[in-house]
Amino acid sequence: MPYTTCQAHERFRKLNPTIQSVGLDTDNGRVIKAKQYANICTFIHGGFAKIPKDTTILRMFNIFRQGYSENDLEKVYDGLRRRLTRDCLILEGTSNPTGSLFITHVYIFRHESKEIVHDGLVFSTNFHHELNLNPLKLQAFLPLDLLHKMHDKEHPMAQFMHDWNLVHTILNKQIYNGNRKQIWRQCGRYLRKVNGWNVFTYPRMMIIRY
Repeated sequence: MPYTTCQAHERFRKLNPTIQSVGLDTDNGRVIKAKQYANICTFIHGGFAKIPKDTTILRMFNIFRQGYSENDLEKVYDGLRRRLTRDCLILEGTSNPTGSLFITHVYIFRHESKEIVHDGLVFSTNFHHELNLNPLKLQAFLPLDLLHKMHDKEHPMAQFMHDWNLVHTILNKQIYNGNRKQIWRQCGRYLRKVNGWNVFTYPRMMIIRY
C-alpha cells in the first residue's frame, strides 16, 4: 500500500476537502498495485516530467535516496522552476514505510520570481510506534543533502544533531526517566534557549508530534 501518499492526502483534505492528489512512480509495477487505492489518489507511471504544472503542494518522499546525487537535486529543482506555473509548497524528505517517522525540507516556490526558498526542516515521529527512538536513529532519515553533511563535524546540521543527542541523553537519564514525550518537548526548548538553535517549540505542534 502507498501508505505515506494516502496519509498525506487525508491530512491535506482536512484543510481543503476539494483537494486532488496525484501519485507518481517510475516503477510501473508499484503504480499498478497502487491503483486499487484510486478512490483516494490518482496514480500515474512517470517521473518529474509528469508533475501537473498547476500543482500547489508537491510532496517528494523517499525519491532522492534512489541513486541520486546532490548535483541531480539541483537539476530537479531547476526543472521544477521551469515546469510549475503556480506558487507551490514543496516537501522533500525521507520517511519509514508506514510514515510514522519522517524528516522533510519545507520549500516555498514563488512562480513570479522563480525562487525556491527554504522555509524549514520538519522532524516528525509517532511515539506509539517508535518506542526506542533517539536523535541518532533519526539521523538516518535526513534528506539526502543533509545526510551527506553529517561527516563534516563543522557543518551546522552535524553540530545540531550532536547537541540534540547530548541533550536527549542527559534528560533521559537524569530528569524524566523515560517519559518520551516530555523528553522530546524539553529537548526542543533546551536547544532553542541554551544552544541557540532556531527550533520552533509551539505547544500544539510538539504535542501532536512535530
